[in-house]
Amino acid sequence: MTFKYLLVQSGIVAILVTLIQVFWMEENPELLKALIFFVIFYAVYLLILCLMYKINPFKKNFKSPYK
Repeated sequence: MTFKYLLVQSGIVAILVTLIQVFWMEENPELLKALIFFVIFYAVYLLILCLMYKINPFKKNFKSPYK
């Protein structure tokens, strides 16, 4: 598991969740609210994945000790 893989995975999940939120959960979707939701969800989900796989990009640790 590498940091690049987690970036892509987080991006795909954030796009899917944002689309669900915009098209199914809101009556009058606003683009700015959707963009803010996407950025916050992306950052939080990436943080959770990095903590789970023990990846720290700030210390140049881009590979997980788990396989």
